[in-house]
Amino acid sequence: MFNKKEHYKNIEEHFQLNSYVDLVLNYDMANQSIGRVKIRKVDYWKNLLVMYQPGAPKARKGQIVNISTLYLRKNRLSLFGKVIQAESNFFIMKYIPEIILINLRRGFRENPKILFNIYGNIKIFEKERLISEKLILKDLSLTGVGFLSNGYKWNKDLLNKQLNIEGQIHLNFVNKKDQSTYAISGNVNLIRIVQTPNGFLEGYDFLGQESDDISKVVIDSQIAHRQAEIKLYD
Repeated sequence: MFNKKEHYKNIEEHFQLNSYVDLVLNYDMANQSIGRVKIRKVDYWKNLLVMYQPGAPKARKGQIVNISTLYLRKNRLSLFGKVIQAESNFFIMKYIPEIILINLRRGFRENPKILFNIYGNIKIFEKERLISEKLILKDLSLTGVGFLSNGYKWNKDLLNKQLNIEGQIHLNFVNKKDQSTYAISGNVNLIRIVQTPNGFLEGYDFLGQESDDISKVVIDSQIAHRQAEIKLYD
């Protein structure tokens, strides 16, 4: 999409001073975290960006990170880099001077709890678990969903591996403002389980679902997050 000679020009155009971008921490690992940051200082010639991060998660020195901005409503222009310095609410990112196009369907997840009350269950190994304080929906994209479970112990043999375990999911998302309801129901594929100090992170891919309800929940959650974050920054 971009000629190599245009990299500097396009980075300056799309990642401008004082603009907001989405940040993914630990991009090269299973336990990714997503946040929102503001570009406060730039040095395009040295491939350096100073980022302001008022909320969680916080970047730490040495982490591999990705920043991205929405492009033509479907895709994201992104830069990969490494945190070379971090303190308090700021960090410095040394980026690779090449814009990478990321598909929004695969590369971006939202936490719908900001706008929706979530009910339902997931069934794996013929055992059904209800959405509750012990099984929390952590994030959602058009292609998958992640949960944090702290009341269920997984076999150690399943941890930190690429899995392929089919199950079923039934979720209802009730809008807190107008009580409109969206449903996601069907087969899922458990692809990873990672143990953390707070419980187990479970990652699932949807199998064949391409529903308007998934799109609506993801898009509305994204808009709600952006509105809240703008208030936090300004």
